[in-house]
Amino acid sequence: MIWMLMVISIAAVAYAISVVSEYTAFVREIQPRMARLQKESDNLKKVIQKESSEVGRLEASLSEDRDTIEDIHREIVSSQNEMKQLAVKEHELELAVYKQEFRMSRRKV
Repeated sequence: MIWMLMVISIAAVAYAISVVSEYTAFVREIQPRMARLQKESDNLKKVIQKESSEVGRLEASLSEDRDTIEDIHREIVSSQNEMKQLAVKEHELELAVYKQEFRMSRRKV
């Protein structure tokens, strides 16, 4: 019975040594990958920060452009209204000229 207990104890120690050696081999294999991924992560953080600042700058520029577009749109609407008013005035003046010409033609007859 003691022999069996000794065999089980030796097997447990051998298994523990096997697990520890597999773990250390795994860690040695994974560490370069982890270092590479950490470098990539740092590079991506820098890229993200750069792009974020670029997005902020572009949003400010876009806001200015939108304001300019709104101003231009208002000017267009104002010009269109002014053109309509001038067309009405032109029509009224033409009618006034026709009336005057008609009156002049009636006086001559």
